[in-house]
Amino acid sequence: MKKIGLILAVVLLAACQKDKMAYVDNVKLFEDLNEKKAVDKKFEGKQTQFAKKRDSIGSLYQIEGERLQAELARLSQKEQNQRIEDYTKRRELVSRQLEQELQLIQAQGREEMDSLISKVRKTIKQYGEDNGYTYILSGGEGGSVLYGQEAMDITEEILAVLNKEEQE
Repeated sequence: MKKIGLILAVVLLAACQKDKMAYVDNVKLFEDLNEKKAVDKKFEGKQTQFAKKRDSIGSLYQIEGERLQAELARLSQKEQNQRIEDYTKRRELVSRQLEQELQLIQAQGREEMDSLISKVRKTIKQYGEDNGYTYILSGGEGGSVLYGQEAMDITEEILAVLNKEEQE
């Protein structure tokens, strides 16, 4: 009978314990995450370089187009058609190459962000396990926390862990 009472007491004690819960504001976390800022800066630089290259090439083709326009009046119809066709083909080829380069830059950016998101999720999971949380919910825009007491917000703690990892 004492064993049943002891088992019942343990079950009741376990039932009375509350789950430890918190939430992380994903928007704030990513806005303040040093590694995210570095990724943004890196790809902002790549996009700026790409834009300069695209604009430079565009200017060259504009100048060539203006020269071609001036020369067309002196050429026969057949020569005009050939020169316009050659110019158009070259311009389209370069345009496709630039589009592929832009897509590659964007894909690399998505890949790095996906990797960063994966790292953040692993860090949050590890933090939760290390600190005895049953649940850590996602807050901020698009998160699943419609309300949460500020005392339950562990965004700054997670941010400190992630930013510390980056410095090591």
